[in-house]
Amino acid sequence: MQSGAIDIAYRQLAPSDIQAYQTNTNFKYWEGPGIFIQYLCFNEKSPPFDNVAVRQAVAAALDRSLIINTVFLGQAQPLYSIVPNGMIYHIDSFKIYGDANVSAAASLLQSAGYSTSNPLKFTLTYPTGHYSSTDGIASAIKQALEKTGMVQVTLSSQPWASYKASTQSDALQAYIYGWYPDFTDPLDYTTPFLPTDGRGFLNTHYVNPNMAAMIKIVVASFDPTTLAATYASIQELSARDVPWVPLFQSKAIAVSNLKLGGLVMDETYWFRAYLLWETT
Repeated sequence: MQSGAIDIAYRQLAPSDIQAYQTNTNFKYWEGPGIFIQYLCFNEKSPPFDNVAVRQAVAAALDRSLIINTVFLGQAQPLYSIVPNGMIYHIDSFKIYGDANVSAAASLLQSAGYSTSNPLKFTLTYPTGHYSSTDGIASAIKQALEKTGMVQVTLSSQPWASYKASTQSDALQAYIYGWYPDFTDPLDYTTPFLPTDGRGFLNTHYVNPNMAAMIKIVVASFDPTTLAATYASIQELSARDVPWVPLFQSKAIAVSNLKLGGLVMDETYWFRAYLLWETT
């Protein structure tokens, strides 16, 4: 952008760069509603995340405001469902845990057999070279969990290609992923995350026959009343079983040179090429 080699930059811009471009009169700043999300996943195949109380404890201890304000400089919003804010049938199902709820997290950890003298220990792995600021997200998660005094988190990172392979080979315990929409419907934010065999691209090994039955309903139904009730139940059950924890949702943001116009930024993340123009 600075050299003029490209006309537009978008997706995964660093928060500090976004902040700088907003006030740089040599460029145009474009912003719209967005449904890019990031979330923390658990491998339920082996301890400690085969225990739902441990997963619930992590959900309670997480501090979304710490991530949003310190890592993303206020450029994101908290997310309490895998279905994004503003999308039809969204409910804030994970609000049952609150944020930075240290007392609830401690109680759940105690029920799972952990204490200050016998802390929960695990490795949190994050990818490099794909998403923005995953090191900061991981550090904020570690900081929030360790406030309980009953958790010790080791941070680890892997390049994106290795990270995906490690996910599929069950080499990771807890790990961070993100999602841009294929299409703007809750079906795209449920079926990829909740495969009936527990594998899929996240490989969480989460399997629940009740969840599988509800996924079949939303895939086949066109009735708004049925869809509203079923999507609500899907989100509520995911909050109870915690195969993953939604963290935050980002806006759609781009920057361009001053010659460009007609750029549309919205939930689809699709440029309308027929609207774009550039002066000479």
